[in-house]
Amino acid sequence: MQFEFTQDEALIAETFRRFADRNLRPATADADREAKIPAALLAQGAELGLYADAVPERAGGYLEGAYSHRSRAIRGLSLGWACPAMAEVFERGVELALLLGEVGGFDDVLADLATSEGSAVLVRNDGRLGIMADGDSALVLGFFPAVFGAAFSKWLAIASLEPGAEGLYLVNLSDCGRSSAVAETWRAAGAERIEMGGTKARIITRDTDRITRMLDEAKVSLAARAIGAARAAIEFAEAYAADRVQFNQPIGQFESLRELIDTNRVSIEAGEALVLRAAAELDSKSGPGTLASMAQRFCADVIRKSAVDAVQIYGGYGYVNEYPVEKLMRDATAFAVRFGSESFERVRRG
Repeated sequence: MQFEFTQDEALIAETFRRFADRNLRPATADADREAKIPAALLAQGAELGLYADAVPERAGGYLEGAYSHRSRAIRGLSLGWACPAMAEVFERGVELALLLGEVGGFDDVLADLATSEGSAVLVRNDGRLGIMADGDSALVLGFFPAVFGAAFSKWLAIASLEPGAEGLYLVNLSDCGRSSAVAETWRAAGAERIEMGGTKARIITRDTDRITRMLDEAKVSLAARAIGAARAAIEFAEAYAADRVQFNQPIGQFESLRELIDTNRVSIEAGEALVLRAAAELDSKSGPGTLASMAQRFCADVIRKSAVDAVQIYGGYGYVNEYPVEKLMRDATAFAVRFGSESFERVRRG
């Protein structure tokens, strides 16, 4: 297992850290307040290949050969560091593009996925949907109260492992009832309430092993972004502690606070190592995929603790939305449940 970045990976890390630092982070507060991402940032993401990198060249994308989940995890560390909500929008559509490229016959959808406005958002059927066969397609009945990224997407990919409804289903969002959803977490991610009253869906595959792998790919990306956000929270807290003076010294020199920061840094480094190992497992297509669920579970705990501890270091100021750790504490809650309930993931596959 290689933990050192290759030359290409180091370039990816540098490119996306620069993009996160110079372009995304300065816009984070306004994007959160206004609950939208500026169109200029979405266009800049397209220029960096964020939508087309998983789309095969034959469909207008950049992918030639094998896709690197490790490289995706590396960029996810920077995108999550800048803004978890924006990162969710930038990273949507990758899993669907990879699967469609494998099964073939969906080049019309793949062409959409190569653009910022035609991408897809992936959701998991947690039992709330009724899915019935209708010839070569399916009818979907039910709703999702909040689908992150829907406002920026054309397609909804529904991964279902529910008995009797196993499959990956593709719905055109224009055929659904849509309305803005109020979300306290990931406000800028364009969450919408999606209602389907017998909406027709295309059946992409009923291969549950491939659907499970698709969800694992999404979880590893999510875990990388969680670690990036956790690192941001502790960096903000450490900078604040260096400037805040009590009893004639910076509070960052207090032993108890120093220990709190160091404990979080250990967890962050461990989480990053787990993410890179899980990504390597995806790239090698070996193993049962257990590391993906472990990564999501562990990294969700890391961001939650880091955000709460950062707010504690700020004291009362940490709850004021003028300070960045308030937003990070809100954003931390989504990481645990994005692709399955936390209690389910704690026991999945033993």
